[in-house]
Amino acid sequence: MVRATFFSGNYNKESSPPSFNLQFDGNSWMDVSTSSSKAQYYEVIYAPKRDKISVCIARTSPDQIPFISSLEIRELELSMYETNDKEDVLLWRSRTAFGAADFVSGCISNEIDSVGH
Repeated sequence: MVRATFFSGNYNKESSPPSFNLQFDGNSWMDVSTSSSKAQYYEVIYAPKRDKISVCIARTSPDQIPFISSLEIRELELSMYETNDKEDVLLWRSRTAFGAADFVSGCISNEIDSVGH
């Protein structure tokens, strides 16, 4: 599992958070639009073809500087996510706690270290 987190917090003092492209092993993964008020999370689960992976941020506008707040890589048990093909990729869309009054994200007891919102 690879999770990239972005939080600009208006670091450039321009009140316009940058947008850029997130690339994974040389392929476009996601267009990132950052925010000054909340963190953006992007996750992917996939089986790498080699021992190494690459995650890159690519400038899409000459006046905006891409950044990354954190990059987490977790090895998961093979039995956690079953797919039909070794080329399958699972992208995180959202997690929702239906009916919960309070929801703790990133629990220590959470087996896959997931982030909830």
